[in-house]
Amino acid sequence: MSDTVSLQKILGKNVLQCNGLFYNIIFYVTFTLLFIPKINLIAIKGQNAGFRIDDIILFICYFFLIPAYYLSKKKPNLPKSYGYSTFILWAFVGIIPAALSGYSPNILYGIRFVEYTAFLFFGYFLSQKKSIYPALKIYFNLTLVIVLLQAAGIIGGFTVDGYQNVAGRVVGLTAGPWELVLVINIIYLVIISSTIIKTSTVSFIYYTIAVFIIILLTGSRSGIIAFLFSVIPLFFTRYGNKKLILIFPGLLILFMSVFYFFGQNLVGRLNDLADYENLSFFFKSLNSAEPIGKFDYNWFDDVAYNNDSDLSWIIRATHWVIAITEFKSSISTIIFGTGIGTFGPALDGGIVRILVETGVIGLYIYLIFLKRIVKIIPFGLSVIFVYTINLLFIDIHLSYKSMSLFLFLIGYYQNQKYIKK
Repeated sequence: MSDTVSLQKILGKNVLQCNGLFYNIIFYVTFTLLFIPKINLIAIKGQNAGFRIDDIILFICYFFLIPAYYLSKKKPNLPKSYGYSTFILWAFVGIIPAALSGYSPNILYGIRFVEYTAFLFFGYFLSQKKSIYPALKIYFNLTLVIVLLQAAGIIGGFTVDGYQNVAGRVVGLTAGPWELVLVINIIYLVIISSTIIKTSTVSFIYYTIAVFIIILLTGSRSGIIAFLFSVIPLFFTRYGNKKLILIFPGLLILFMSVFYFFGQNLVGRLNDLADYENLSFFFKSLNSAEPIGKFDYNWFDDVAYNNDSDLSWIIRATHWVIAITEFKSSISTIIFGTGIGTFGPALDGGIVRILVETGVIGLYIYLIFLKRIVKIIPFGLSVIFVYTINLLFIDIHLSYKSMSLFLFLIGYYQNQKYIKK
């Protein structure tokens, strides 16, 4: 332990002498982790995420790079988490009453939460010396190229199940379409917000149509809904009410043409979702469900399904019914939840998961955290809207690339004066 502290102090002294090198290291570490696919070095039974190379890199950062920075400062300032650290603390606290109630929380989920906060520090450090926009633009354009190649079946993608053909639903540089839609939508909003007035019309339309194509090719229903509503404020900001009315017919034709060529996979999925049987199944199941007692998430594998219903919705409805029923079973679970990780790798509903695994207090803390971020990130309301819509249907708060990008931006924009202006 003493050797580690000594090494941290040596690095801390060198940080003062090599500021440029330190910030370059942080910059390349951040974007390397954003670019590289998630590949398990050691699989963990029953979990999608195993031990990966990014775990090793973040371990080094937490125990050496981050402490070195603070040891080099006389009066170091910590980045604000705006309630995220409080949520993590509460999640760990809830493990104890959950375990005493007979549930099986998984502490690895809490460790992942802590791991993600490294990006909060990375963003905070880089805000002092580096512009992130060129790197984000490279990521965006590279993703567009990869997505088009994946859709054509020329290359595959690294999903949670390994390297696969993803022509039906592209994944880009992420682990799944559900992660790609949030990452690329947020990056789009950040890129456009940086030059919303000064950027050329060609550039503005290019990024807007490009992100629309990417999201269409993922086949994500929540993703396309979130995008369409988040892009509206951008057009009003860019063109104003009167000009937007004049160009609206042209924009409508353009978007409909893009949808016609790239959105055919999404049409069928939207039709399935609108089926009344899907909603009635959820409410009937919720009314008749009884608490299980000692829950095992492997029971999620047994899902009642008929060909007339949307499989994606039926799986979610079944998972949510079981989770909510367990949540309502006692005062302890309502307050503290059933413990993080109790419902396994895929409950397929982040808000439901936060509620049932951390209780009403955990959900309240998380919602306060999201509310505070609105004033931090450019077009914060649109960003939080996109995040929340995806959180409704996906456990996006557990997603590595989504949360790392989200926390990175929170750290970065804390020191950006024009945001406050």
